[in-house]
Amino acid sequence: MNYHKFRDQWHKVLQTTLLSVPRPILPTEQINLRDMSRSYELILYGKPQPKCEPFFPTATIEWEWDALLSARFATTEEDMLMQIFGDFDIHEDSVPPQLRMDVHLYAGVSYGTVYPMPTLNVLQRWIERTSEALQNILPTGFDSDGSLCAFSEPVEATVKLLDDGSFGLESVSFKAWQGVALPRH
Repeated sequence: MNYHKFRDQWHKVLQTTLLSVPRPILPTEQINLRDMSRSYELILYGKPQPKCEPFFPTATIEWEWDALLSARFATTEEDMLMQIFGDFDIHEDSVPPQLRMDVHLYAGVSYGTVYPMPTLNVLQRWIERTSEALQNILPTGFDSDGSLCAFSEPVEATVKLLDDGSFGLESVSFKAWQGVALPRH
């Protein structure tokens, strides 16, 4: 599987999910000419939902496909190892490649407004419940060899000090990443 096949499959799956993508999928893709890596960023803007008001949700999904991943898929990994090291009766399977996908969920109020700040106890309970719910979707995980394959941070809130000395809630955000195992050649 090369970069284009992975990207096209990703778009196909994204369009068939239960998420209603309100706009066409138009990612930002760049090729770094120095190391030939490709970066991908997709920002999904959610429709205003009654249960989310007054917040407007967005999600950013990004990954970087480096030149080593492209080389791993140009031929089989074992053939590449034999070409580099020669055939010395070494026929071990190599570790399957993984692609790190970063997800950033963000919900903010419209520009120039703030949401009245709930009491500290209410905000802390909400952040704990929301973090737990998101941790169930994107949990921190480990591979069988003990290496980290997924991680998520707790929910963060952006608070603004208003002119009258009170606090207002501007946005909440959540960041996570997960290693996606890519199929072999």
